[in-house]
Amino acid sequence: MKKHFALIFIFMLSFIAFSGTFAIFNEYFLLEASPILLSVGENAFGVGFVYSTSKTQYTETKIGFLKIKKPSEKEYLDFSVILGPMYGVYTSIRYENLNYPVSSQYLEFFVTNKISFISSQKKTFYALGPISLNSESSFLKQNNEFGYSFSRYFGKIQNLSGYFLKLDNAYLLGYLYPLDASLEQGILAGLGTEDFNQLYLNFGIRKYFKAGDLKGFGFTYLYVDKDDLGNIKYFSGLKFLGPLKGDLIFWDGKFTFRINW
Repeated sequence: MKKHFALIFIFMLSFIAFSGTFAIFNEYFLLEASPILLSVGENAFGVGFVYSTSKTQYTETKIGFLKIKKPSEKEYLDFSVILGPMYGVYTSIRYENLNYPVSSQYLEFFVTNKISFISSQKKTFYALGPISLNSESSFLKQNNEFGYSFSRYFGKIQNLSGYFLKLDNAYLLGYLYPLDASLEQGILAGLGTEDFNQLYLNFGIRKYFKAGDLKGFGFTYLYVDKDDLGNIKYFSGLKFLGPLKGDLIFWDGKFTFRINW
């Protein structure tokens, strides 16, 4: 594994000036810095060349006698064939809708002879009169032992606000104390269950942070069976917005890390 870490270090230094992605999940490493993709796992690695394409659509706005074009939709596609002791294919698709309602989606496939996973992310914000809804979801699946499924809905109707969370098989809902008008931040408390045979107590927070140039959101969602208070389950982490983008996620003793530059 020392050779693997050395390879990662060299590639990171070589491509730090270019855009790319670095991810860690379940003792596997993935570095994409177009046109190179490097995947490293225990006793195996693979290298591929990345094909990247993007498309931007514009809408035309008339201001007086002037016509101004502004981007309305963006689409990105990355594809790579991986060769070596670890061989397979990698594909990522990203879509951004810059018009109202603002939304973004990301889908990623990584299939090799050693390891395979699928991940996705989605985010949407709606606001219509007194009604607002801020939602996001993320999904990672490698095998039956490593992965998570998370969905969050923060909603508000006039002065009444609440939330709904889905953490794997647990469904949680309750009161949300919003910390901003966009419902990006909030403190929450409520109840939940899996199959109505247990009652969960749920607490959480999502809060904006800024440390120098680094900014983003920190979040923690906890739930525990009222009859087993010593067994706390959690989903927490950091979502980075800039200058680097990505996330660091912890859940039930496991973690993933992804950064885009």
